[in-house]
Amino acid sequence: MKLSWRIVVTILALLSGIGILSAIVIIPSWNGILSIAQSIQQERVRIEKTANRAREIRQITADVNRIKEKLPVIETLFVEAGKEINLFSDLEEKSRKLGIIQTLRLGEARKETGGVSILPLDLELQSEYLRVLRFIAELEYSPLLLPLTVLDLRTDSNPQGGEKIFKARLRGNVYVK
Repeated sequence: MKLSWRIVVTILALLSGIGILSAIVIIPSWNGILSIAQSIQQERVRIEKTANRAREIRQITADVNRIKEKLPVIETLFVEAGKEINLFSDLEEKSRKLGIIQTLRLGEARKETGGVSILPLDLELQSEYLRVLRFIAELEYSPLLLPLTVLDLRTDSNPQGGEKIFKARLRGNVYVK
C-alpha cells in the first residue's frame, strides 16, 4: 500500500505542479496573446482608415488637378469686370437684328467668394414666336455663363388686330469676374 500511496502522491504532485505551472506561465501568456490579438485588430482598423483617407486624398487631388486644367475654359464663362456694357450691347444688338422689342433691367450686384459678382438680369422680349425662340437659342449657345432662373412665355392679343404678340420674360444671372 505504500507503493500505491506513493504513486497517488506523485500523480497528485505532478498534477499540482502542472496546475501551478499553468497558473504561473500559461494563463498570463494566454492573456498576453489575447491582448496582442486585440491590438493587432485595432491596428488593422486604423491602417484601413488611413488607407481610405489616403485614397480620398488622391481622388481629391486628381479632381483639383482636373479642375485646374479646365480653369482657363471656366474663366471664359465669366463676363470680365468693367465690360458688362458689352454684354448688354450684344443683347440689344441681337434683339434688334431679330426684330424683337427688348426691355432690359439689372438688379444690384452681389459679391461672392473668389472675386465673382452676380448681377441679376431681367429681360422682357416681345415679337413673333420663332424670333423669340431664336433669341433664346442664341443665349443658350453663348460662350458666357448666363443661367436662366425664370422663363415665362405667353401670348397676348394685338391691340391693333392681326397676329397675337408673343412675350417672353427671362430672368437669370450674369457672372462677372
